[in-house]
Order: sequence, then structure tokens, then C-alpha cells
Amino acid sequence: MVKNNILSLGQLLKNGYEIKMKYRTLTLLNTKEAMIVKVATTKNIMFLLNIETDVPKCLNTCVKDET
Repeated sequence: MVKNNILSLGQLLKNGYEIKMKYRTLTLLNTKEAMIVKVATTKNIMFLLNIETDVPKCLNTCVKDET
């Protein structure tokens, strides 16, 4: 099943993200200026971004106090 959502650039800017658009490419940077995504335009001048998420993982740690 394919779901479509519209990403609000205004909301990203409000939250400190940086958006660069140049040469038919959109680059999204986080608040630490690390690149999150770089995507090119389609023929109808839209930026399509396919996001696939991994299954959440739970990590468990055990520490022994030997004192």
C-alpha cells in the first residue's frame, strides 16, 4: 500500500532545518547542518521522496558491578 504525504517546508524551517534548492535538486539539512536528504525534481517539477523505515530495534545492556 502506498501512502502519500505532503512535507511542509515551512514547518521544517520553523524547526531549524535548512532547505537548499539548486539545479533542480532539493537538499535538506538538519539543525547541525548534516544532510538528511538530497532529491531531484520529477518531470512535473515535484520532489518525490520515498522513505523506508526499518523495524524498530530494542537494545539491552547488562552491567555487572564487581565491587
